[in-house]
Amino acid sequence: MEEYKVIYNKKFGYRKLNPIPSRDELNNFYVKDYYKATQNINNKVDDEDTIWLQKTEYKDAYDIFNEYLLEGKLLDIGCGMGKFLSYMKEKGYDTFGIEPSLIACKKSKNIGLKIENCSIYDFESNDRKFDIINLTNVLEHLIDPLKAIEICKKMLNKKGIIRIKVPNDFNKLQLELCKNFNKGKYWVAIPDHINYFNLESLTNILEFYGFRIINKTVDFPMELFIFMGKDYIKNRNIGKICHEERKKLELSITNNLRRKLYNSFCNIGIGRNIIIYGILN
Repeated sequence: MEEYKVIYNKKFGYRKLNPIPSRDELNNFYVKDYYKATQNINNKVDDEDTIWLQKTEYKDAYDIFNEYLLEGKLLDIGCGMGKFLSYMKEKGYDTFGIEPSLIACKKSKNIGLKIENCSIYDFESNDRKFDIINLTNVLEHLIDPLKAIEICKKMLNKKGIIRIKVPNDFNKLQLELCKNFNKGKYWVAIPDHINYFNLESLTNILEFYGFRIINKTVDFPMELFIFMGKDYIKNRNIGKICHEERKKLELSITNNLRRKLYNSFCNIGIGRNIIIYGILN
């Protein structure tokens, strides 16, 4: 594999791989590796994770959408196995998804969801308009994330909402780990993670394209586990334990307290993932 560097975009403040992996390299990666795990999925664990997401992240998204739109058309870009779409469909939204993985697309269709097997760049069409567009862990994978935001803007109705979740990379806890534990930049994932965002850079991008930020938060800063002696980077089994402990915390406290806690983390720039909402001006 070619040698890659991570370079800084001065205009918006995000980072990206240089050179960008070729389309052939990316296609080979996603076809051969990315969804291989879905073929041997542990249904019990998957069901438990789905319930946890429904009670936390998905509930948060629905509550924020509901402040602005009681109903409408929702597009989920990179919808994967259709969990988010299924939840929003049950809540009354008219849902549609696009998913580049044929494996994930077929599984989503099997549970009755409207899905198209394509990328965001192939899906762009002037005659399709939506009230909400969701991108969960998508922008970090795209060759041209700015073009993707531009496409989303064109597909949104007036006062439409965009929701984006991406890893919060090069954050303060990660940099502390590099310094104090002699860790390399373990969050740089080649070739699938092409782009690396933080709260400031993602805000800059959305505002540039005409969105007003209506909500931003983070989720649990998983790096805290390493500071407490649980090195999930070295041992994937420890990672599973940490994941379960994080779930246990979130399900043991009220949604109101969890949201306040993560908003506090957001204010100081830590948290494993960023979740940001913008409304089209």
